[in-house]
Amino acid sequence: NGVLVALDGRFKLRANAVPITAEDSRVHRYGVTGDDCLAHLDLAFKFDALTGDVHGVVGQTYRSDYVNKFDVRESMPTLGGDHSFATSGLFAA
Repeated sequence: NGVLVALDGRFKLRANAVPITAEDSRVHRYGVTGDDCLAHLDLAFKFDALTGDVHGVVGQTYRSDYVNKFDVRESMPTLGGDHSFATSGLFAA
């Protein structure tokens, strides 16, 4: 239920499909019933060479000055804030 993608000297990415249990569904209110099945996509990254100016949803966590502002008390926690990733349009930079 997983895959490893690697580009030698650049990065490794591991992706695993992790089934959502009845307990996960109860805690996070996914509403999974006996007729459903859901899975999380669990991603793990390892970068071999990054500059100190990486950015983006994943990149920001690899910066040397990164401070985790993740609030696990939120019902659907997100990393960072929308102000860092706002754009004027769907295809804008």
